Amino acid sequence: MSIVEHALQAPIEKYVEIPMPPPKIESEFTSEPEISCIFYTLVIRNEAINQKYEGGLKAFVAEHEVKYNNDITVMLFMSSDNLYDASDMLQNKGLKWEEDFTYFDATVMSGKKSQVETIPFKVKWLKGYCSKDHAHVSLVR
Repeated sequence: MSIVEHALQAPIEKYVEIPMPPPKIESEFTSEPEISCIFYTLVIRNEAINQKYEGGLKAFVAEHEVKYNNDITVMLFMSSDNLYDASDMLQNKGLKWEEDFTYFDATVMSGKKSQVETIPFKVKWLKGYCSKDHAHVSLVR
C-alpha cells in the first residue's frame, strides 16, 4: 500500500470549534455632571433606563459600551446606521424618543468652532455646549 493510499484510508479528524466568549464591554462612569461626546451621540436619561429597561441602568451598562454619570448615559457611534439601530432598540424596550432619549451629530457641532457655543437641543431635559474638540452634555436640573 502506497503512502497516498494509506493517507486516504486514515480517518479524518474532526475539529471542534470552541466558541470564544463575547468581549467584555467597557463602560466609563464619570462623577462629573458633563459627558464629552464625539461622532454620532445618543443621550438617554438614567431615570428612564431604570424605569423601562429590564434590569435598569446596571444591566444597560453591562450590555452596552457607554459613558455615563448619575444623570445621563451616552452611547457613541461612528455610523448613523448604528445610531438608528440603537434608537430602535431603545424604543422596542419602551423608551420614548425625545422624552427619554435624543441623539445628535457631535462632529458637526464641534471641531469647527473657535469658541464655546451652546447646543440648541429640542428636548428640555438636556443642555450642552461645543468646544473645539468635543461636544459636552449634561442633564438640566
